[in-house]
Amino acid sequence: GSGAKAASAGAAWKPSALRFLQPVAMGVLLGQGWHVYSENLARGSYLGLGLCSSGVLLGLLAGLLLGSRRAPGPGQAEHRLSMFWMSCMLNGGLAAIAQLRLHHGRFQANSDALLVNSFLASGLLGISLPHVVLRIARQPEAEILLPCALAILATEAICNAEFLVLQVCVSTFLLGAGIQGITAKGHGENGGASHS
Repeated sequence: GSGAKAASAGAAWKPSALRFLQPVAMGVLLGQGWHVYSENLARGSYLGLGLCSSGVLLGLLAGLLLGSRRAPGPGQAEHRLSMFWMSCMLNGGLAAIAQLRLHHGRFQANSDALLVNSFLASGLLGISLPHVVLRIARQPEAEILLPCALAILATEAICNAEFLVLQVCVSTFLLGAGIQGITAKGHGENGGASHS
């Protein structure tokens, strides 16, 4: 009856929603990573720029090494996808904590804490890059590129604004997207690994 139709519609909607969520999360993650780098550039912190660059490189190497342990094929793609969702979740949580510490009067973050945060965020971004780059290279379609590009631009605009609530919303989105991606994978819902 109608209940069965609603259930089947809901089951069909979940994977498609997850496929749409993934390019948006990719854009937000890239946009936030660029914002961290540009913040250090604006402050003239060469140490921060060096830490960001080395963090991305180390994270990228770690992602490639972890991915190479799996046999080429669907298993390797699923492993890269898992690292991407994990990176989203941890990066979102890390950024939310850093923003609250930075803007809350009782928890003014010092420069050392900001540098450590930049390094960790960059490392997590690097871990996700194997999946992001391969997904875009192997599926350069509008349904991937357009949401990703719009998410990068929106994230950069929000992060440059002085509204803490919006900035925390970006971090919370990444955290929630990562949790949703990991949960969906645990329930066997494919979020696009086959295209990676």
